[in-house]
Amino acid sequence: MRAATTGPSSPERSPPIERPRAPTPPGGSPAGPTPEHVRLAIRLVLHLEAVGPPPREGEAPTALTQAGIGAALAATQGAVSKVLRQLVASEVVRRERLHAARMVRRVRVYSLTRRGELLAGELRARTSGRPTPPEPPALTAGATCPPLGRGQREPQ
Repeated sequence: MRAATTGPSSPERSPPIERPRAPTPPGGSPAGPTPEHVRLAIRLVLHLEAVGPPPREGEAPTALTQAGIGAALAATQGAVSKVLRQLVASEVVRRERLHAARMVRRVRVYSLTRRGELLAGELRARTSGRPTPPEPPALTAGATCPPLGRGQREPQ
């Protein structure tokens, strides 16, 4: 082995410049939650309110597990996990390990905290007071639809 030399043959490097970074919120990215995650968080809070808290005795319903929530909301388990982590950090949702129906071992079960129950009530009041969009006019035989604009899809 050769000893390291600091002569003219090996230039010295200056230390890397440390750039200040904005603090990352718990469970989130520096840019904040995406609109999709916000909508999923709202749907998740309303789902947990509808299912209710886990029973004190016996098994919790699978609808309170990540897999059950994902199936009920048609969302991936990764997205559900990320949103749940943010809601737990915000103290809207509580997480505990319980026996769930049809599960061999204990799993994480999620339920609303008091803060989450208040938020769910506020969300429910907002959505129930929202006017429903008008029904589109029915097409008569032989009528044509206007051409679809950019980014629009054909109705299913």
